[in-house]
Amino acid sequence: MNNNAPIAIFAYNRPSHLKTLIDSLKQNPEFRKSEIWFFVDGANNKVDQKKRTEVIRLIKNLNHKNKKLVTKKNNVGLRENILDGISKIFEKNNKIIVLEDDLIVAKNFLNYMNQALVLYRDKTNIFHISGWSPQIKFTSQNQTEFFSKAMFCWGWGTWSDRWQGANFDSDFSDLKADNIYELNYENNMLTWNQIIQNKLGLKSTWAAFWGTYIYQMKGLCLNPYKSLVINIGEDGTGTNSRRKETKSIIFDNENTDFFKHNLNYVEKREHREMIIEHYSNEVNKISKFVSDLAYYIRSYRTINYIYYSLIKILRKIGIKH
Repeated sequence: MNNNAPIAIFAYNRPSHLKTLIDSLKQNPEFRKSEIWFFVDGANNKVDQKKRTEVIRLIKNLNHKNKKLVTKKNNVGLRENILDGISKIFEKNNKIIVLEDDLIVAKNFLNYMNQALVLYRDKTNIFHISGWSPQIKFTSQNQTEFFSKAMFCWGWGTWSDRWQGANFDSDFSDLKADNIYELNYENNMLTWNQIIQNKLGLKSTWAAFWGTYIYQMKGLCLNPYKSLVINIGEDGTGTNSRRKETKSIIFDNENTDFFKHNLNYVEKREHREMIIEHYSNEVNKISKFVSDLAYYIRSYRTINYIYYSLIKILRKIGIKH
């Protein structure tokens, strides 16, 4: 019996990125036996329409016996396309693997994801399976996975019963300053700040709400020690990313011997400190300073609302933060 999770692929106007993702998926033996859903957003302008047409042609020409294509008439944006697509799959399935078109996956990615979605199905404090991990060095040479409170969304999976409780419009008013500081990894990974940015219209994202909900529910995320995913979308083409130099990651392509060690269902301090170290090199220093100040005076919401409201005003007059 085929127990592979359906794969949701979200695309828009980047045919070359999508082809690269599909080519990497074809290296996974499980790909041919998996149900593949493509969700393509509607075009926002004539230039995007041409590229979107190429994306749809690429999908239609894909030789896969169990593929489905869902297209939007109008442009709803990445957030709504993802939320709608996941809800669609969960109408008839209880698990899912989610990919965006700017990713490359290792040839053992689907093996890892499907094993994890079966193994942790009944561990209801495990909410999220990530295929991507930061480039960090751990002391353990034996384990292949670790748990974190951090949610990484570059190639991931979950179950319908975990997903259904999430509110993607919540302001998470029950979280106190210490909670937010922990969720934000001592203000080096500003997950909660994105909630405010969404409320003010500076962003339109879904991941921060999912990550904050997992934290609110005292949930954990499973991650591989060696990343099984590369993001190639930080080239200025993505909806929510600025241009960056893509960091190379050496895939753990040969390993299929996952989940051989019993893990305690906790985030170890070692792993937390490594995540903090990784994001401390990437965090916006002004935003971190403001959030540190907000934490120390116990006024996260007020201070950050003022800060991001000022950013909104600056953007309106043409000044970028």
